[in-house]
Formats: sequence, C-alpha cells, structure tokens
Amino acid sequence: MELGRTYKCSVTGFNYEGRAAYIRRHLRAGSALKLVREPRNTHDPLAVAVYHDQQKIGYIPARTRWVAASLDEGNEHAVKVFEVDLDDGDMLGLYIDITVIKNAAPPRQTWLSRLSRLFRRER
Repeated sequence: MELGRTYKCSVTGFNYEGRAAYIRRHLRAGSALKLVREPRNTHDPLAVAVYHDQQKIGYIPARTRWVAASLDEGNEHAVKVFEVDLDDGDMLGLYIDITVIKNAAPPRQTWLSRLSRLFRRER
C-alpha cells in the first residue's frame, strides 16, 4: 500500500438486506464511505465492511486482502464512491476509490512483517 495512491475496488454484497435500494437513493460519485473491519465475521475473519453513514452497504471483495491488513495496522484511508452502475434503476455494481492517507507504522513494523516474524519463530 503506497501512501497517497488510490486503489479502485468493487463492493460485494450490496444485493442483500435492502442495501441496493439504499445505494440508489443515497450514493453518488464522490460520496464519502467508511471501512470497518469485522474480525468476528463467521464467513470471513478478514472481512471489511463498507459503510455510508451508519448503513452497511456491502463488503470489500476477498481478493482485496491488503485492505484488512492495512486497517489492522492502523492506517487511515479516504474512501469514496467512484461509480454507481445502474441499468434502468437496477444495481449492477458499486465501485469505490480507497486512498491510504496516513501510515500508522513504519514499513518494518507492519502487520505482514510481524506475521512473518511470528512464523519464523515457530519453526
């Protein structure tokens, strides 16, 4: 994760619990979002939920694992809607921009480096 770099990402799970209707009503390109780790998520302990205000709108895809690690390290992110993809009012996709705006730890103190040191000790 490069400080100041913006990463584009899709959002999954927006078709559940009325989230798509909420997104259609409230979100536009540029809308500010928040990422929240869900380490107790029974389906995925590395889950990262995406919120608009107090409303959960979906999740970061599992292939974007770096986001969970970055949040666990204490890094700060600016997150905003890049595109709400609609077809005749139906939700086709939600795409966001994630920018790392502040690194909490020097690179040698990151979550991944601590994890690799832990595995080396166990051998």
